[in-house]
Amino acid sequence: MSIGVLSLKNFRNLTDTQFDFRNPLSFIIGNNGTGKTSVLEAVYFLSLGKSFRTNRWRQLIQKEKSSFEITASFGKQSDWNHFVGVKKALDDTFVVKLNGDSVTSRSLLAEQLPVQVLAPDACNLIDGTALERRRFVDWGVFHENSAFLDSWKKSEKTLQQKNALLKGHSDVQQLRLWNKLWCDVSLEVLGYRDLYFKKLLKGIEDIAHYFQFKRELSLDLYPGWPVNRVLEELLDEGIEQEFKQGYSHYGCHRADLKIKVDGQLAKETLSRGFRKLLNVWLRLAQLNVLLKKGINKAVVLLDDLSSEMDEENRRSVYRLLSDLKVQVIASGITFDDVVRDYYPDSEIGLFHVEQHQLG
Repeated sequence: MSIGVLSLKNFRNLTDTQFDFRNPLSFIIGNNGTGKTSVLEAVYFLSLGKSFRTNRWRQLIQKEKSSFEITASFGKQSDWNHFVGVKKALDDTFVVKLNGDSVTSRSLLAEQLPVQVLAPDACNLIDGTALERRRFVDWGVFHENSAFLDSWKKSEKTLQQKNALLKGHSDVQQLRLWNKLWCDVSLEVLGYRDLYFKKLLKGIEDIAHYFQFKRELSLDLYPGWPVNRVLEELLDEGIEQEFKQGYSHYGCHRADLKIKVDGQLAKETLSRGFRKLLNVWLRLAQLNVLLKKGINKAVVLLDDLSSEMDEENRRSVYRLLSDLKVQVIASGITFDDVVRDYYPDSEIGLFHVEQHQLG
């Protein structure tokens, strides 16, 4: 679904601000430090309950304030009859409301409001960590199959228990029992990831013609253990070593997305510009898969794309976003005139942010 009217209170330096985003593309203009990226960050927080810029959530609360609030209407185009709101306080209270009812699961927000962000502060799949790439895959799996979330939660709890046994030097027999549980849930998670990964590869191929990328791209999903070995055997063989290390070495928590160009890791062979382009390509391919599933709308956040990409590549991005018919909320120091080649003026909303206020 899409964002309608967004209201912010005491979020970073935005005291009491409202934005009407009921256009296919909204563009927020402002100098560095005026708060335009904070608006994108608020939309992201509304969907995922976290920031793409920092893990220190207290930084999001305005100085000398005790909490921040983000509220928004959302829905299908021309039908903004759903409402969502979050409130986060310094005492760690976190209130989430959906259509007036309190909810305890953040996953409900992510399910209702799929958001992708393309920003310098956000995860870079090429140069980032295995954890970031794993989260990228799992975001897609979550939206592809609702049953995945329960399996993922089960894997987290099982891993936590197993690591506690390792650190507590429990007996070997008890660990073997947990290894069996850990093996089963890791294979279950892998099954969901594998099914989605096949669709992601097709999604990448489907939009390849939008991008000027003429080298051979290949992706492999590493499950979290050597593909030529049986996980249960590895776990059994590694019991002594894991007791020494105090943590689990193999399993679905070690999965990674191996991104290669011409047979080499992309981060080792591509220039900085092409790494950024490939990162955008992969993320928009994920959106392509999501929309093919029948999701009505998704929101794409673009932070200062002009400083990250040349005009030719920006044209590729905006042309694809226009064709995908996703909602776009972009920011920049100045308006990017490239936009008008893909969106008529009647579909563009312009906002000027000056000194943390809407001008």
